[in-house]
Amino acid sequence: MVVYGDIIVAVNIVMNAIILWLTALAAGITGKAWRIAAASIIGAAYVLISVFEYSIIFYHPVGKGLVSVVIVIIAYGYSSIRMLFFQVGVFYLISFILGGAIWGWLYFLQQNSPVLLSTVSVAVQWSYLFTGIFLGVGLVVLLVRRCLSRMYRKQTVYPVTIEYAGKTVATAAMLDTGNGLYTIVGRKPVMLVELAVINAVLSPMAEEFLTGCQAENWLGNLHECKDIEWLGRVEVVPYRAVGNKSMLLAFRPGSLSITTDSGILTVDHVAVAIYSGTLSNDGTYHALLHPDLFKSGKYEGEANLCA
Repeated sequence: MVVYGDIIVAVNIVMNAIILWLTALAAGITGKAWRIAAASIIGAAYVLISVFEYSIIFYHPVGKGLVSVVIVIIAYGYSSIRMLFFQVGVFYLISFILGGAIWGWLYFLQQNSPVLLSTVSVAVQWSYLFTGIFLGVGLVVLLVRRCLSRMYRKQTVYPVTIEYAGKTVATAAMLDTGNGLYTIVGRKPVMLVELAVINAVLSPMAEEFLTGCQAENWLGNLHECKDIEWLGRVEVVPYRAVGNKSMLLAFRPGSLSITTDSGILTVDHVAVAIYSGTLSNDGTYHALLHPDLFKSGKYEGEANLCA
């Protein structure tokens, strides 16, 4: 049997670099290129050990685990034992997903019997292998991005309750760190809420006006609204979008309650701007919270988010 060491090393360096890069992406680590390159070379050199007589020692599960730890430390450095275990775990998870995806693709393309595949050697074309790698990387990136996106949203989406005129409506709101909207009078932080949600606390007259008029004409046609009490609480919020400036229609609610890990945060100094469209494509949230709301509110007891 002829072993082409240069090909083995080259392929393993590329695969190790891909796995380490995906691991950094999934674990939220800022990996340096030279570290990942060094760890990839060490991993490729480890594969060559199999040609030696006593290589079985290095391929024992304990030996594999130790080599994995060394590779991870070289790639990302060492900060704590807890972080190290986390990184090694993500490293193995990415390796299993990528390896399974590549093997599944090759299995799909083979035309031999599954029994024969387990008993004879099968030649694999480079094009098949690289296509499998490409598909595997795409699958992992898609899963990682989707999972991280859901985790981020879960951490920044809060249950909120808006009270106005004796009515309340509960919805989910996402903390928008880029929200810099304030009212002109009193400089109150502005919370953006979908019209379909806020209609629950408005009077039939205000609801009829908002739903029967185009959003871009709300400010110009305010005189047509018959709810005088609500008009007395209406405020105009200037905002700057890409390429233009405009105004939002907002009003002062009775109060706003935000359920956090530390308890229920009640905010009185706030304005609710009305948005006629949909803020979240998947319906995860229906409002956007201003960061200053968490500074100006007061906690009124503990809350259990799991409930």
